[in-house]
Amino acid sequence: MIKATVFQDLSNTSLSKEEIVRKAWEVRDSAVKRKNSAEIELAKERIAGMQINSQLLEAIQQKVELSQQLEQWQVSQTNLQKTVKELYSLAGNQTWISLKTKRVAKFEVGFA
Repeated sequence: MIKATVFQDLSNTSLSKEEIVRKAWEVRDSAVKRKNSAEIELAKERIAGMQINSQLLEAIQQKVELSQQLEQWQVSQTNLQKTVKELYSLAGNQTWISLKTKRVAKFEVGFA
């Protein structure tokens, strides 16, 4: 098909063979320039894609680290709450024992 088109163009033109070859080279050179430009653009886009992937991986790593820190903080909070409850419980028992001891002492003093 291309051969037929070329032969038809050759028969329908008033240009010399040299001019036709020169024009073909110009068309070829233009196509090569467009191809090279497209390859350069493709390479730039690949680099941009790799940079975005790198940023995404970094963001994922930060999220994982923050999630681990949050989990550690939650465990610490739970342990702290348990400790505080235990201390309140102990403090409450000691207060109760202290009040009971004072009442018993007053009672004993009253009988003495």
